[in-house]
Amino acid sequence: MTTEKCASTTKIFLTIAAIIVVLYGVAFLLIPHEFMATYGGPPDRSLAFMGRFFGAALIGLGLVWWFAKDFASWEATRGVLIAGAVATAIMGVVGCLGVLRGVTNAAGWTTVFFNALFFVFAVYCLWRGEAKKA
Repeated sequence: MTTEKCASTTKIFLTIAAIIVVLYGVAFLLIPHEFMATYGGPPDRSLAFMGRFFGAALIGLGLVWWFAKDFASWEATRGVLIAGAVATAIMGVVGCLGVLRGVTNAAGWTTVFFNALFFVFAVYCLWRGEAKKA
């Protein structure tokens, strides 16, 4: 894969991931009761607070990915991809445990799916980015 195609793949991944993550973040921030009900969460004030807190963090992650898509430095992009891979791996495991332990309903698998997808693409972009330097 050429350097241009590698950069293009990373840019596409970061753009799509940023949009999805920001949309989830906005939903958690603006309509926490309704959005968390999708996952089986009760209409609880503490849960809504944590949902909003989580939504703000997702918006922050999405914005980092959005801006990283235009980084000129591979080292800077690499750092964002590593952080994203670690974060999505942890969130995926937490989401999986939540579903398996009955904390969330089957809709929780969507969280696991997206985090697994983001993890795989971040690792793929890292792998291809390293290949272009060789």
